Amino acid sequence: MATVDHATIQEWLHRELDDDLAGPESQSLRHHLTDCADCRAEQRALQGLNQLLTEGTVAARSGFQEEVMAALPPAAWEARTRRAWRLPLALLVALMIASALLMRGTPLEGGGSVIGIVTAVADLFAVALVTGAGLLGHSWQGMRMVFQELLSGSATGFLGLAILLVGLNSVLFLTLRRRARVGSVAARRGD
Repeated sequence: MATVDHATIQEWLHRELDDDLAGPESQSLRHHLTDCADCRAEQRALQGLNQLLTEGTVAARSGFQEEVMAALPPAAWEARTRRAWRLPLALLVALMIASALLMRGTPLEGGGSVIGIVTAVADLFAVALVTGAGLLGHSWQGMRMVFQELLSGSATGFLGLAILLVGLNSVLFLTLRRRARVGSVAARRGD
């Protein structure tokens, strides 16, 4: 049987508490625990902590979630009226019309009929949507990889992340301070 590193054993101990450990991994964990007193102690500590958390759970009264949700202010996108969607919808329709006009002279499979043009424009938007979703997914995956690398334990990476966060917080602070200053000047003028 192959030797398993302690980082993997730690992960398995946590997954065991969640009942998320597969058969072979569970067998490897049991085998390791028979030989390693430190990991057995860690397992007991995790089980004790899990028991304390379970005992400390407080049941919420009936209707609590609805009360909290009702007390929250509406999100910015919820507060917008239907008028806020008129401009984006108008731009989308204008873009579709412009696309149809540009494709009017292009030979299409349907013989250049209106249905062929509408189908081609719909296909164009479907491809753009799928492409955008793919780019967004890969962008987030790339950001995850960057942060994993920065937090991997390298002192240089950690220092770079710290500098980035301090810089971003400074920009946010200066922006908020400037906004407050502009607001107080406007209040003094009576605007």
